[in-house]
Amino acid sequence: MALDPFRNPRAPPGPTYTPQYQLADQAKAQALDRQVEAASAAGVHAAVVGDEYIRITVFLAAVLFLVGIGSTFKLPNILCALIAVGSLLHPGDRVARAAARAPQLTATCGGPTPTQP
Repeated sequence: MALDPFRNPRAPPGPTYTPQYQLADQAKAQALDRQVEAASAAGVHAAVVGDEYIRITVFLAAVLFLVGIGSTFKLPNILCALIAVGSLLHPGDRVARAAARAPQLTATCGGPTPTQP
């Protein structure tokens, strides 16, 4: 009432709009928001890592399937073709596994550690 909001058009519309007004749990709410952001970032990182491991598993399963089914064919041309396709997929699997382990290797070899989300 000291600012006379009924007659002063520049007065704040209520006490909650003054700079001196502090909500009792505002700091706690902001701290909880930061925790939620950190947990959400960790969840997104875990999902990305899980997707990478699934992709690597599918690559390896395809190689093993092609090599396994190749041994059942009697025609050497089909056998050689399946072994060739499996051989082409296998280096891709190794590259995917190396890429998934790169942050771990960098941290253990004394290099700069990756930032945690």
